[in-house]
Amino acid sequence: MNLILLALLVVATGMDPALAQDFEKSRAAQEAAPAAVQAARVQLETGLGLVSFREGLLARRPGELPDWLDAPLRSRVEEGDRVRTGSQGRAEIEFLDRNVLRLAPATTLRLARLLEEEREAAIKVDLELEEGDIWAELDDLDEGDSFTIRSQVMGAAITGTALKMSVAEGRETVLTVMRGEVRVASDAAGLVDPRPAIDIDSLGALLARPKAAPPTPGAPVPVAGPVPVAGPREVSLAEWLVIVRDMQEIRIGADGRIQTAGRIESAGDSDWVRWNLERSRARQPR
Repeated sequence: MNLILLALLVVATGMDPALAQDFEKSRAAQEAAPAAVQAARVQLETGLGLVSFREGLLARRPGELPDWLDAPLRSRVEEGDRVRTGSQGRAEIEFLDRNVLRLAPATTLRLARLLEEEREAAIKVDLELEEGDIWAELDDLDEGDSFTIRSQVMGAAITGTALKMSVAEGRETVLTVMRGEVRVASDAAGLVDPRPAIDIDSLGALLARPKAAPPTPGAPVPVAGPVPVAGPREVSLAEWLVIVRDMQEIRIGADGRIQTAGRIESAGDSDWVRWNLERSRARQPR
């Protein structure tokens, strides 16, 4: 390995050392597998997702190659790719112009499904956020389109909305909806199952109910008439289809159970939020 080149990559781009090593290893893969590399180069021009903005490092790993490659501005990504930003990198990917997804620093996203059906002219997108933060503005989805964003503990079906989502290293997932409506279940398959739906206000009230104290052994237990039975404090997503709407947020723990759910006053005031709002204003037609 060229240690001087590796050091330059780390210093100049803020690239994680391990990811810099991946780039260096990919040079050997390019020499050893020219056919696969040629396919990856073709993909740069034909994929459904367009890299419309990048700042710092953005890498992609196509299915044909074992290592990470650079994803240049105006290049394309397609089904089977994984994309990853460096510790100081940010990026924006367009899906059919008006549908935009942005990646925060140190974020890894897998494009599990990304296609356009020729007969119906509909797009079918299934993205998995493995780690990090994303911001999505999906305003150009037709009735026949399918757009799903998921983590290891939840799936979210999108119609037309603006949202942000984060996945911690321990798989805990937070979904915040700024505009529109999102259907959330324990996995993508659960989004189409016929099951009871609950809105987030009702869910928040259910989660806020205190647990009943266990009776003291040997103490008399009063007998009362029939009363409504309170729900559990933690509700498994397997039991519910949760509807998350404007300025609402839901947090799912690593065990797949809902931890908190309720309304929010704003999307926050972090550098990540401010940058996305600036990008959104810049994209608006003048």
